[in-house]
Formats: sequence, structure tokens, C-alpha cells
Amino acid sequence: MVYTTAGVAGGYGSFDVLTDVGPGTVTTANAAGIVYGPTAGVGAEYAVNDKVSLTAEGAVTSLSPLTTTGDKGKGSYTATGRTNDFNVRSGVKFPFFERAGPQGGALIRTAPPAGSPHLIRPSALFA
Repeated sequence: MVYTTAGVAGGYGSFDVLTDVGPGTVTTANAAGIVYGPTAGVGAEYAVNDKVSLTAEGAVTSLSPLTTTGDKGKGSYTATGRTNDFNVRSGVKFPFFERAGPQGGALIRTAPPAGSPHLIRPSALFA
């Protein structure tokens, strides 16, 4: 199965600018705030059998810029920081708990009962 994703990402970002203006003298400027922007990705999932599947996906995110202004003593400057990200993930899925659907139809995956031990029998994964 191949799929795509899209949405909005957000968070808090910050950066500092340290400027050497002479021997032993450093000035600072910083920016901080909420950043947001679009995110989109593509992925694939392959069922090895009815008990194991492999996944791989990638996503790109571009967050809004943060800007600050500083002064070096010889005039001011503006600095802008922006985050553009590319993430790759992969995984293996193991569905453990299943029950028959209505009228004995398709299997429905369910959560384990509360307090039950989560034991994995490797031999059961490839049966």
C-alpha cells in the first residue's frame, strides 16, 4: 500500500546570534517564538504475511522564519533563521490481538485486555 500525508506542523523555535565586535567584546541578538508551516510526505507499507508488515516513509516540513535585529556598534543588522526539515522513518508492525468480525467475517484488530501480559512468541509471527 502506498500513501501520502499532508498537514500543518508547529512548535516553538529560537536562535541566538553572537557577533564579535572587537577584542574580548561580543554582542548578542536572539529571536524566539511560535513557528508553523506545511508538511507533506509519502510512504509505503508491505505485508510480509498476515502477522508482520514493513513500513517506510519520508516527510518534508518548512517552518516559518524567525527574525532578529542586532547592533555591532558600527550599524545594525538583521538575522533570519528558518527550518526546513526532511525526515525518513521505517518500521515493522506486529498485530497481536485479533477477533472475528460480525457474522464470522473479517478479522478485527483489538487492544489487549487491561492488565494482560504482552508476550511475543517469535514462532507465531511467521506461522
